[in-house]
Amino acid sequence: MRTWIASRIIPTVLILAMGCADKLSMTASQDVEVAQGELKLQRTEDGNTRVDLKIKQLTPAERVQPGAITYVVWAQPLAVPGAAENLGMLQLSEGHRGELRTITGLREFAVYVTAEPTPLADRPTGKRLLWATVMQTAYR
Repeated sequence: MRTWIASRIIPTVLILAMGCADKLSMTASQDVEVAQGELKLQRTEDGNTRVDLKIKQLTPAERVQPGAITYVVWAQPLAVPGAAENLGMLQLSEGHRGELRTITGLREFAVYVTAEPTPLADRPTGKRLLWATVMQTAYR
């Protein structure tokens, strides 16, 4: 009986722990001080990090930085400054809201948003407008 219970309960607890998600608020620069960003983080079964980013009240990119047409979300490993990974373009709705859902292999990293002239940028050229630091303890 105990073996049956352990074989059913322990895997469920492990699945629940892996499926837990935590949220982090992003800090906004003075250039977009009314903007609000929230990261929802979750470790995937294969050890990657699922990142769900929601932003509201973000001014269109062309108003924030000359020559910019879009916002790009970046992940930069804490151990390797300068090696930023383009996570994708943040598309804004008419209500100045944006969302991005993606997965990265990083576990501890800075996430930030910049205004860019192209969504395919291979390195950030704009200022950090919103940012947060993700530590392993911030999510399961």
